[in-house]
Amino acid sequence: MTGSRRSGRRSSRDHTEGEPPMTGRPLNDQERSLLRHLLSVPFDGVADLRTQVDRAVTTSPPGANLDLAVPETAPLPGGMTGAAPIIAEVTRDSGYAGELLLWLRGGLLAGVEYAWVTDEPPSALPAPGDVRVRARHD
Repeated sequence: MTGSRRSGRRSSRDHTEGEPPMTGRPLNDQERSLLRHLLSVPFDGVADLRTQVDRAVTTSPPGANLDLAVPETAPLPGGMTGAAPIIAEVTRDSGYAGELLLWLRGGLLAGVEYAWVTDEPPSALPAPGDVRVRARHD
């Protein structure tokens, strides 16, 4: 994915009079399962991020990337911003296919980005069973 990321997160300060509050479609079972899988490894703040999964909605159409919006009332793990400290390698029958980046903004889940290395771009996010997750120890 190129360019800047938009988290889709909106607060009451971000919308104008008459504009609806944060909207989006509910996550489907596969998207929720993938988020839970990405959050299955230990790192500071992960417990609070796990509680956000059921509150999250997506502001993007189905595809290989997922923009997320979470109500600001969700627990905030220290206001983390940037990529979560995980390594999430995607493998397919042919081997390594890329990795997933879990983005955070202000302590809220902001998105999942699929950085692929295959000839053809993926049309959907991988199944949790195709992703090996471990904590990043930089």
